[in-house]
Amino acid sequence: MPIVTFMRHAKTTQNTAGKFTGQTDCDTTKEGLELARKNFKFTAEDFDHYICSSLKRTVQTLNAVIPGQTPIIDKRIAERYLGDWENLPHDSIDQALIQSYIKGYYDPPKSEPYSAVKKRVCAFVEDLFKNYKTEDRILVVTHAGVLRQVRDNFLPDMDKAPMPNAFVLTVTNEDFERYMEKKEKEQQAR
Repeated sequence: MPIVTFMRHAKTTQNTAGKFTGQTDCDTTKEGLELARKNFKFTAEDFDHYICSSLKRTVQTLNAVIPGQTPIIDKRIAERYLGDWENLPHDSIDQALIQSYIKGYYDPPKSEPYSAVKKRVCAFVEDLFKNYKTEDRILVVTHAGVLRQVRDNFLPDMDKAPMPNAFVLTVTNEDFERYMEKKEKEQQAR
């Protein structure tokens, strides 16, 4: 089974404007890319494979931190579609409602349901561990909503703090095996 490092994309024009982005295909900022390069502690020699979402901000981030790579594009790790919240300023939505959304207790109107995001992200991670070799080292550049799903399902003991732009976390073989054991117990309990 591989070791998978997940990274949130660099700061975007939408982040700078204080707006919900979701699946809006916006660009990263020059400052965001510089900060991502400065804080990224890996080199091309640390990875065998690169995967990005279908949104250009992830590919722009990969090109900034490890130039010259051609990633596999996988739509399953695109950010959650936020429906009526797409492009709205953060301060236009009640903060308690935003916190409920982040924790998975509230789906914005006309958005992709939390359960659908969980299903596609977990399927993506399961496929990585099923299809890649033990020695494979994979970098996945994705989004905050995807990282929250990875954290909550594969790293449940990890601190639930916000994940800033260019945030990095790693899922190991042990993390994946714990996830699979829990999944099997849940299926047997049904």
